[in-house]
Amino acid sequence: MVGDNITNYSRPVLSGTTIVNSKISLFVAGEEYTATADSEGKWSIPVSNELEDGEYNYYITATAPDGRTGNYSDYFIIDTKDPDISFTLNGELRNDITNVTMPLLTGLTEAKSTVSIIIGDSEYYTTSNSVGEWSIQTTRALQEGINNYTVTVIDQAGNNSITQGTVTLDTTILPLTGIKFSHSADDRNSNTYTPTIEGWGEPGAMLTISIGSRSRTLTIPESRKWFFAVPPGFIQKGRTTQYISFKETDPAGNSNQKNIKFNFFTDKPDVSADLSPDSDTGIHGDKITNNLSPTLTGKISSARLSPDMIGRSKISLTIDGVTYSNISVDKNGNWSFKLPVELSPGYIYHYTVNASDFVGNTNSYTSFIKTSPLSGSLDIDSITGQNSIIETSNKLPTLSGTATIGSELVININNTSQKVSVDSSTGAWTYKVTESLGDGKHTFTLVEKNKNGKINTFNGYFIVDTRAPELTASISGIKDGKIHDPNVVFIGKTEPRALVTISVLGGTYQTKADNKGDWSYPLNNKELSVNQTINYSVIASNAAGNRSKASGSFYIDTINLTVGIDDQNSSKDKDVVTNNNKPIFSGVTENDSNVSLKINNDMYSTKADQYGHWRIELQKELPDDTYTYTVTVNKGDKMNYISDKITIDTVALPTHINPVNDFDSHIHHDSYYTNTNQPTLTGISEPHAKIILNINNNTSETMADENGNWELKTVSLKEGNTENNYSIKIIDRAGNISEEVTGQIIFDNTPPELNNVSIHHQDSDNQLVTLSGKTKSNSMIVLSCDDNNDYSTRANNEGEWMLKTYNRKDESYNIKVIDQAGNESEWVIKTPASDTTTIVPEKVEIIDTHNIQNDSMNIIAAEIPPSENGVHSQYSADVGIEHHNELSL
Repeated sequence: MVGDNITNYSRPVLSGTTIVNSKISLFVAGEEYTATADSEGKWSIPVSNELEDGEYNYYITATAPDGRTGNYSDYFIIDTKDPDISFTLNGELRNDITNVTMPLLTGLTEAKSTVSIIIGDSEYYTTSNSVGEWSIQTTRALQEGINNYTVTVIDQAGNNSITQGTVTLDTTILPLTGIKFSHSADDRNSNTYTPTIEGWGEPGAMLTISIGSRSRTLTIPESRKWFFAVPPGFIQKGRTTQYISFKETDPAGNSNQKNIKFNFFTDKPDVSADLSPDSDTGIHGDKITNNLSPTLTGKISSARLSPDMIGRSKISLTIDGVTYSNISVDKNGNWSFKLPVELSPGYIYHYTVNASDFVGNTNSYTSFIKTSPLSGSLDIDSITGQNSIIETSNKLPTLSGTATIGSELVININNTSQKVSVDSSTGAWTYKVTESLGDGKHTFTLVEKNKNGKINTFNGYFIVDTRAPELTASISGIKDGKIHDPNVVFIGKTEPRALVTISVLGGTYQTKADNKGDWSYPLNNKELSVNQTINYSVIASNAAGNRSKASGSFYIDTINLTVGIDDQNSSKDKDVVTNNNKPIFSGVTENDSNVSLKINNDMYSTKADQYGHWRIELQKELPDDTYTYTVTVNKGDKMNYISDKITIDTVALPTHINPVNDFDSHIHHDSYYTNTNQPTLTGISEPHAKIILNINNNTSETMADENGNWELKTVSLKEGNTENNYSIKIIDRAGNISEEVTGQIIFDNTPPELNNVSIHHQDSDNQLVTLSGKTKSNSMIVLSCDDNNDYSTRANNEGEWMLKTYNRKDESYNIKVIDQAGNESEWVIKTPASDTTTIVPEKVEIIDTHNIQNDSMNIIAAEIPPSENGVHSQYSADVGIEHHNELSL
């Protein structure tokens, strides 16, 4: 703006007028600049030094040719920075969204700057005030949704800034729906005052949940479904109903509110149970029944529950170790359940009834029933079938059972009454029917009279069936003795629930007829050969053991098909393994047949050539896994298929040597010590992988078994405690080669020495002593005592060891040293009269040396002297079996 003394030039030019040819001097920012007025008195002086932003005072003197002078002073402001811009939707929750159709736009920038805004199709102008504040009231409604805007600010120095963005007009909000308790059996009824409430709302909206002055706020997630775990005290305990307010407010300021009533039921329901009247035989109420499958009945009630609520309750019954759940309750609270199995006679059965009302409140009732010892059924010798104990093909069956010891027993059957003797020690009885029975159901009644005069009765029945079941058998889709599909399905009809046994190609298969007598059995096509006659036989057996037989034959007249994998690497015929993740399937079938391949839910198809050859290459790579594939071939009305599995394996996992047998590797994970010249190595790898071991440039190979275990005897090792370098790798079934694993095997057959032994007393009573010394590094030191306990420690990396034990006074100490390779030496240390710094131990000759890994000893933890690095170790172990160490730094 002209005349405001503000410029955005850092080297401004000052100009003016004076007397012709006057000398002009300009003093500014510590510098002097000069010029001479021209023939019209005009002058101009550029500031040659760049000035920083800020306010500058300047002073000008003019000297005319006749010596007269004049002065002038003023200031100017250098401002080269673009003005800052802030933009807000006045009063809104966020700066980019509003529910006001003509919002007030406000912002902050440099004072006295010109502000212009283009939003939608409208343009607005204003000027910021003395502190940079500005506001613009839009006069044209925004469009629902996204509105682009551009804000331009030009300050007094002419600097300008531009910012762009979007404003979203959102005048609607998704409603609150589905508000209910999350884990209750009913939407708005609960048995707890700290439930979880869930519902649906608008993503990103703030949801405020309130009860009076108590409120909680959460943000509704992008999924729209929200959850609120009610904290303790939010809902006052003891209330039966509670209104809860739910208010959602979206970022634009739109809101929606619902007040919902929730109910709380916390009383336990009352529950009862007993034998049903028809099951309570004999004296009612005595809990005794001769019904071995009795019915239990009872009632559930609760004062606050309506009939509909009561009817939503559930009962579970536990008796004889079995729980029967989800027993229904009617609207009056009544329930009834007949046991689906028979109980044994003469026993007391305790049972528990658990009741759960519609919101999950529970209560239980426990009682018992007693089964009468009186019972009877077909004797085991008269049961002629396999799947039924009530049916027989014997017209003169034998019945047996139990009765009360000492009672008088009468059986009523086939319109006759017979007295039956009861065993005096077991209560067992048997009865053989004397008159031939016809086919059908036959009932019998047992009546016993106890010593005390009590009468018990038992009603039973059995079925006589001497008729062989009707039987038909065929092949689904067969025509003129032929089928064109390898999916062979045997079908037929026989007696309902009869057992059907199919014999074909040396195999036996069984199925059962349904309640209508229909039966079917699909045969795996791998069991069959195409283009040949196949004979079969079928036998149907009913519950009474009667049998019928049918036989037949069929011919699978279809297309031959072979399937192979071109790049199969498996050495085992039954396993198809390849490291090609896009394997190629190929084979031979009828010429010009249509061939399809399904694998990993992808379908491929091709056509066999004039010679019947076909080939399919997968277009998608298969990740490493085992897949089931199916190749199907069609030509005319003939079809064949082959299903099998293929394993894609593109990586071989490296193997490792097990630290077992001849090795002790607890010190170095890649170094193994042995005192055997040709140790046997073992390890675990991929199943059936080739193991390739190289030791000192000598290579040995073996194969892992089906579990991946392998064993390999090595070549002779270098002697003298030297390293024998090894490398080991595998080639798996798919042909993948693993990374090499390297390490060292150290052969050491020299028994360890024991040097620098000393004994020091630890207390004034001379009850404890400390033994110390030096031997091979990391060797185990074992002190044997008369109390059958062994005290042990392990030497550190320098071979130093220390062991605390009881003072043996005049006796000697027997010490065994076992090094990492398993070499042993035994020593005797005589107890000195007093503390001494050095003792020379006596070595004991070992007649029968044995490897420590086959020698299990009871070890008591002992200490090792700190090494130079300050590491302290404590070991407790069974030597040769395992070890445990604790390290503290």
